[in-house]
Amino acid sequence: MLVHFAHLGNDLMRQMYGIGQSRIGLLSNGAEPAKGNRLVKETHALLRADNELYFIGNIEGSNALSGVCDVLVCDGFAGNQVLKVTEGTARRIIKDISEYAQKSGNAEIKKLCKHLASAYDISSLGGAIVLGTRKPIIKAHGNATEKTIVSVTKMLLNMANHKTAFDGYKGAEQ
Repeated sequence: MLVHFAHLGNDLMRQMYGIGQSRIGLLSNGAEPAKGNRLVKETHALLRADNELYFIGNIEGSNALSGVCDVLVCDGFAGNQVLKVTEGTARRIIKDISEYAQKSGNAEIKKLCKHLASAYDISSLGGAIVLGTRKPIIKAHGNATEKTIVSVTKMLLNMANHKTAFDGYKGAEQ
């Protein structure tokens, strides 16, 4: 299943972002091939043997969003945890910087806070694309706002206009 996810992610990156050969990473608790639970170890061996993918190896949580890979493969539980911890950390850092900016009165820091709040605004991103389906599906956050739904709609329209990743996709489930 995780190898299939890697192929889906690779195809999506090629079709939506023009990346010919995505760097595929596997989320694990260590970079070494012997690290991880049974699922991760078995998946590592399968990905390493797959000649259609550019598998770069295990990726630790601290590097999950570093840009070292284009596709990070993991099960849904682990992926959800990475996203939620990242969102919470970003909110906390922005909040702390904003409080400091208010106390110091520094205009440049206030400007930085405004930029960070905009750049990491989850509602403007929309949602996560669900791969492996015949038609586009985007999963929005459980606490989605009106702005989020507008963003998701724009994502869907963009995908439909470009017939990206879903029109006749070879890996789509029936």
